Amino acid sequence: MPHAESMRITCLRILGDDAEALDALQDTLIKLWQHADELSIAENVGAYCRRTAHNVSISRLRSSNRTERWADDEPVVSDNWYVAERIVKRDELEHVRHMMSKLPDQQRSVLEMRSLRDMEVDEIAANMHLSESNVRQLLSRARRKLKDLYSNK
Repeated sequence: MPHAESMRITCLRILGDDAEALDALQDTLIKLWQHADELSIAENVGAYCRRTAHNVSISRLRSSNRTERWADDEPVVSDNWYVAERIVKRDELEHVRHMMSKLPDQQRSVLEMRSLRDMEVDEIAANMHLSESNVRQLLSRARRKLKDLYSNK
């Protein structure tokens, strides 16, 4: 499997343990084998494989760590799951910010104002001295470009 190493790294990043990551990788490969028809029509096979590895790892983490028990048999919620979720979200956010840096200046500015600062289209238009329709067009182009960059990662 040409994407096995990137899937293993994805599993390791989430689970934090080599043995667990290898188990998750095996589960991922089984799942991919069972859904080979979907894999054959996937637009980006590497991304499909990594996303499957991600989902399998998160599922393993949730099922094994969320209900760990101490010696007195009192249920506790594991911090590993929370830490893994934060790592994944941080990595995704860094990747999106990197992709946003590749956008033209106006598109990036408009997208930041709308998405990160939660500004309305009329506020952005007034702030950037543009028409509202121009702001909508820039937003549309920025989102489309970001989607293209994300699907080609």
